[in-house]
Amino acid sequence: MENWVSPLSTGGLLSIAVGAVAVLLVAIIRFKVHPLLALIVVSAVTAFAARIPPGAVLDVLVEGFGTTLGEVALLVGLGAMFGRLAETSGAARALSDALVARFTEQRAPLALGVVSLLFGFPIFFDAAFMVMLPIIFTIARCGPGGGGEVGASAGVRGDGVGAAVGRGCCG
Repeated sequence: MENWVSPLSTGGLLSIAVGAVAVLLVAIIRFKVHPLLALIVVSAVTAFAARIPPGAVLDVLVEGFGTTLGEVALLVGLGAMFGRLAETSGAARALSDALVARFTEQRAPLALGVVSLLFGFPIFFDAAFMVMLPIIFTIARCGPGGGGEVGASAGVRGDGVGAAVGRGCCG
């Protein structure tokens, strides 16, 4: 596959890519197909549409998925570890208290949004969200009645950043 050249033009390949993204979105959103299953099927059909030799399609899919999933899994795993570390060490509670003290209880969602935005700039959304989750839930748990209303907004930038939470305080 290293020396393989597609018989299709650049425009043809771009059209296939745009069509594949459209089919993927319709399958997931409209027909509620599981995203991983939809991604696998659409990727295989796209490979055949791009005229990749049938014997090489499986190798191309495995290589592409393996590289992508390996990188994403590493980011999410590290993000979850740092988030858990922040929670167990008390850093999440300390940061929550500081945010509420500086921004007040009424503006805690704004504070979380700003911190998430700044924190998420250098890393992917998945990892940033996993790190911010303990802080978000700490503020939400401290709300009136002990539960707090939690609503998350995420994905402000293309690579995703941002998380905001409903009411709650830890003062």
